[in-house]
Amino acid sequence: MTDKDITPVKDSVDKVNKSTNSKYDKLQKILSSRKLKRESWSDDKRNNYEEFLKRLKEAHDNYVEVLESKILECSENVLKKNSKVKTFKLWDPQNIKCDLKGFKEFTIYRGFWNSDKKKHDRLPHMEAGIKATPLVEVSRKMKSKGYLIKDVSNASLSLHIVVEVTLDLEGDKDNDGVSLSTNGDDSTISTN
Repeated sequence: MTDKDITPVKDSVDKVNKSTNSKYDKLQKILSSRKLKRESWSDDKRNNYEEFLKRLKEAHDNYVEVLESKILECSENVLKKNSKVKTFKLWDPQNIKCDLKGFKEFTIYRGFWNSDKKKHDRLPHMEAGIKATPLVEVSRKMKSKGYLIKDVSNASLSLHIVVEVTLDLEGDKDNDGVSLSTNGDDSTISTN
């Protein structure tokens, strides 16, 4: 292989970005088309759909808040049992009880099931202003606080949803390199 055969990294990144942007543009066109189509609906039908989207957003926000609380609660409980634990798993987090405004757990967690396409549809979520799944949103929000969260489900082994939470003390640092940690009942500050 010669130097001419090796693609420069910048070219590879540009290619991926163009592909990603075209997917984003395609999604935006679909969402715009759906919004435009709703303009031809009757006022009642349009108002009902707008209420539906508001309820969906409220249900999503409720679930995100409860999932964050559950992760914090489980972290505290796990650390009380063994302060050296770095990782634990949450099984079926979609079943955490909260006010889902009449929606099913999987609808909030993954999207509306489309039986024709055999996959979950998140377009209504996007129309409601929900940019990411609850797990992705919580993961992004809690990462800077030292909680590394990922879905480790394996459909070939089980139908359960399994979320792994890794407690990362390095992620809890502020800009001064100070790491906050809990020692017994007292909060202590230690420098690394």
